[in-house]
Order: sequence, then C-alpha cells, then structure tokens
Amino acid sequence: MSRQLSLLIACCIYLSTLASVVHAAVPSESLLPNTTKGYVSIPDIEGAREKWDETQFGQLMNDEAMKPFMEDFRGQVKKKLNNTEGRLAIALDDLDGVVGGEISIALIQPKNDNSQHALAVIIDVTENLDKAQDLLDKISKNLIDDGGKKSSVKIGDIEVIKFTMPKTKDRRKVIQGFYVIHKDHLIAVDHEETLRGIIGRFSGKAKDTLANDPAYAAAMKRCKDAAGDIAPHIRWFVEPFGTVEVIRAQRNQKTRGKDFLKAFTKTGFREAIKGAGGYIVFATGEQEVLHYSFIAGGEQKKAAKVLNFPNSDDLVAQSWIQRNGALFFSFNWEMTEAFDAIKWLVDELAGDEIFDEVVKSIKLDPAGPQIDLRSEFVHQFANRATFVSDYRLPVTPESERFMVAIKLRNSNIVQRTVNQAMEHDTQAIKREFAGHVIWEIVNDDEGDDGIAGPVIDGPPGLIPLGNDPDEDEELGALPNSAVCVARDHLIISSHVDYIRDMLTDISEVDTLAEAADYQMVNNALTKLGAGSDSYRIFGRMDEAYRPTYELIRQGKMPESKTIFGKVLNRFLGPEEEDVARKQQIDGTKLPDYQVVRRYFGPTGMYVKTEDSGWFVTGCLLSKDMQ
Repeated sequence: MSRQLSLLIACCIYLSTLASVVHAAVPSESLLPNTTKGYVSIPDIEGAREKWDETQFGQLMNDEAMKPFMEDFRGQVKKKLNNTEGRLAIALDDLDGVVGGEISIALIQPKNDNSQHALAVIIDVTENLDKAQDLLDKISKNLIDDGGKKSSVKIGDIEVIKFTMPKTKDRRKVIQGFYVIHKDHLIAVDHEETLRGIIGRFSGKAKDTLANDPAYAAAMKRCKDAAGDIAPHIRWFVEPFGTVEVIRAQRNQKTRGKDFLKAFTKTGFREAIKGAGGYIVFATGEQEVLHYSFIAGGEQKKAAKVLNFPNSDDLVAQSWIQRNGALFFSFNWEMTEAFDAIKWLVDELAGDEIFDEVVKSIKLDPAGPQIDLRSEFVHQFANRATFVSDYRLPVTPESERFMVAIKLRNSNIVQRTVNQAMEHDTQAIKREFAGHVIWEIVNDDEGDDGIAGPVIDGPPGLIPLGNDPDEDEELGALPNSAVCVARDHLIISSHVDYIRDMLTDISEVDTLAEAADYQMVNNALTKLGAGSDSYRIFGRMDEAYRPTYELIRQGKMPESKTIFGKVLNRFLGPEEEDVARKQQIDGTKLPDYQVVRRYFGPTGMYVKTEDSGWFVTGCLLSKDMQ
C-alpha cells in the first residue's frame, strides 16, 4: 500500500474519534468521479467512534498506562496527516464539531491522465453550518498568513473561494485550493475541474460517478452481500495502478531505476487487477474488528497468470508446525504455471529476453550447477505453500524469524537439485541436523568477489535476479538464510536455527493445530464462510507486535527488520528517499509489554477465489474469548 493511501486510511481512523451529529446526506460515492483511484469514507463518525472505543484497541488507547505514549504517537500521526504536502491546509483537530455525518477523502486522476492529480475532501456538515463557516474563515486566515492569494471563481451561480500559494523552497510548484460550502457539504479540492464535476453531480443525474465504476460497484456489492444488515464503519477503495500514478504526479518526481509500474502494466497485471474495496466494522459482539474485501479481477495474461490461486479444502496447520509463533498462513498456488508466466516480468524488467537464457545456462553451463529448473525443481512443487514467523528473545532488530515451506511432489528429486545447486555456491555451508541436510547461506555485506549476497526472491542461490544493494534492501536480503528439504517440503528460512526447531519432533499437544486460539479463529472463520479457500491466515497480535513494541522502548525502532516495523517506519519516516528515520517517540514512556499484551487478541483471514476476483474476509477476536 502506498504511503499516501496509508495516510488516507489513518486519517479516517483518527477522525472516527471525533464526535458529531449524524444526518442523511448525498453519499460521497455519488459526488466523486469515476476517475477516483483511492477512497476512504466514514459514513457515520459518531457510530464509528463509539464502536471503536468498545474494541480492545480503543481500550488500549484509553489505558492510563499508555496515555503518555499515545499523546506522543498521536502528535506524530497528526503531524504526518496535517502535512500531506500542505495541499488543503485542513488540520484534523479543526474538524471536531464540524462533521455532521459522512467524511470522505479521495485521490483522483482527472481524465485518467497520468500527468494530472487531485485531492478531494468532502464533509457532511449538516446542522453544523456555522462551525463549517468558522473553519473556512480560519483556513483563509492561515493561507493568507502563509503568503496565499485569495480570490474567487464562479461555478454556475455558486461562488467558490480560491487560494493560490506561491512557489517556495518547500513547495516545488504553485498549489491551488478551492473551498466551498454547498448543500450542507464542505468541499475542499486542489483541482478546479474536479470541483466543478463534484458540484454538478449534486443533481443526481450524473453517470460518471465512483458509485458507477465497475470495480468499485463490484467490491461494494460483494461486501454488502456478505455483511447483510451489518453497516460498515469504514468503506475503502483503491485502484492500485492509478493510485501510484496520482502520487507520482503529485510529487512531480521522475522514476529512478526500473519502472515497476510500467513493467507490471505491460505484463498484464493492470488488466488482471481492476481494483479492490471493502468494509471495516468495529465491535460486532462476536468480533473486535470484522472486515470484508473484494479484489475485482480481469483477464489474466502474460505475467499476470501468476495470480492463479485455486481453492483448496486443506489449508490447516501441518502437524509439524509448532504451537508457538506469531503468524501462520498457507495458500494454494499454481506454481508451475507461475514459473512460466513470470518470464514476461523478468524480461520486461531486464529490458531483454533473458529468462529462458538464464534457465538454459543453469542447465548447460559447465561451470554452473547444471540443473533443469523446470523438471528437477519447479515441476516438483505441489500447489501448497506455507509461511510462519516468530521471534527470539531478547528482542533485537534482527529477532524476527520467518520460514517458507513449499509442498513437494518428489522430495528426493528436489533434495538432489538443491544439493547440486548449493555445492556451486561459495556462500553456502552444508550442515546436518536430525538426519537432514541444511544449507546455510552466509550473506556477508560483500562476498569474495565484492558482490552482495543472494536475495530471497526465490530459492536462495538458485536464481539471483539482481545484485544492486539498494534493490536487495527492498526485496528482502537477509543477513543469513537457510534451505532444507524435509517433511516433504522445500523449506527456506531467515535463520538456520528456525529450521532446526522445525525438525525437532514435537507431541500433538504442542502443535499449532491443537492450540486453543488457533481453533477459536478457525471456528470464527468457518462461521464467516470459510471452507474451500485459496488462503488461510492466523496470527497472534500479542506476539506479532511484541518485537516492534520492545524496539520502540529501546529507542531502536528505525532499525527494525520486522515486517510490522518496516511498515511503521515507512509511514512515520521522512518523505525524502534514502533518508534514515530518527525515532521521535519517547519509548521510555511505554509500560512493560505484559501490561498491554492483554489487549491484543488472535486474528484470522481467508481468501476465496471466485469467477470475477478474490473475496477476502477476516476478523480480530478479543483476547478474553480464549
């Protein structure tokens, strides 16, 4: 998810803590254009706020022990949300008492032109018109004080306030903002033609609306059918490729290096993924959080054929998965088809038809491993893959461990292939444990030849697709990693000791499948429609968040290598690329983790592949339910 879309969602969640009066009004989806690429809406802020406070997350935020930290964290979040390039000059705190119903934020691509961009905020201010006018007056004063030039434009017989901000060192180009209160709505947009379209759609006759966008309509209908009478507290939608284009246009930045957006578009992904949207609901009585999503799909061609995830009746935790851990998910994937399809993307990114040549050289080069990747490796994969993670104590930036296990059709062939490949890898060290061969890949900062170590973008050591250190950081280069064939699976792990733990025999009661919280989540998902699915996910939030929490306490959050930590660093980090973040939150204000872990319950999700896309349902359960 992009940083700015994350900001939109975070903004709406933050706004759900503001009280207001609810009143029916024109829904924003009928006012926004069908060129909307990112959208978040809270239909009923008061209802969302009350339900959020009922959840354990809401209770955590109000816990006396967390107040010093939460004040610090809210300050950072508000600073980020209030500083979306200064585009509309609306401070979140100023909206308290102004919102009378729905609030929505949208990223728009006018005319579907990837050089254009627009940001729109639409707020129902029913019964709060005086306060809305006061807010407009305050915005006007702030913009004038910041050097803005105030004028007005006419849209029909409606007078709209216009501000033109001068170009400065911090503002790379002139920013325009348009503000109007119209039919009980406060509307702020940074693009005049977009505002004209929004005002025109109040007639109710427009067809070019977000509501009529096929992907948006499909997502909302599928979620509505699943939710029944349950009303969402948050609705969202994103057209991923268009969203990236809008953000690029906003920043007016040239793409450095490989253009992944262009490559994914040319190789079929834009046609295969039309858009995604969903519902988020708080405190249903059975779930702390309930969410429905639908990814609207299209024809899968070229590299997009990798998106073939058939449903399966067997995605429960295997008997050798230990009960302790933070995250487990298992999925069904046509891997043989994916291997042949990915060549389109590899060739596109390389700028040449290299994929087949690389595969051929691996087989025929006398100095190479001389293995047939297709027949001796990929064609031996069954359709199921599993991911698990945990962490080691004491917590450090490298504490999180993860493992990927791919079900095999013929373990002997794959074992022979792995041995043959690793024997030609100077960074691979052969180890043995419990009768199994483990290959540890020592990924030094630089190898003997001065080239960065292998990247886990596939089986380590087999297909190193790139050696750019900057790319390694993005793709997931590991300090050390390990490969093993065991239990009829090819296992790739971030830590060799994680494989050793997995190879240690355990009793049935020590398996994840027998854990009470795992069974509780599976039962909840079954009630929500899970059965034959393409993905099944289980997580312990108290375990998943602990490494990040402890690193914040230690003042080492920017160094975090955990999955959640990287997401948080990305959100809170500086806008400039390649600039390290400094921790702004005082971690010493946090209580011991045992004080707060009671607020984090287990979570689960399933994905079901359907004819027109992928339907996703998930929930977070209360820890008390265990």
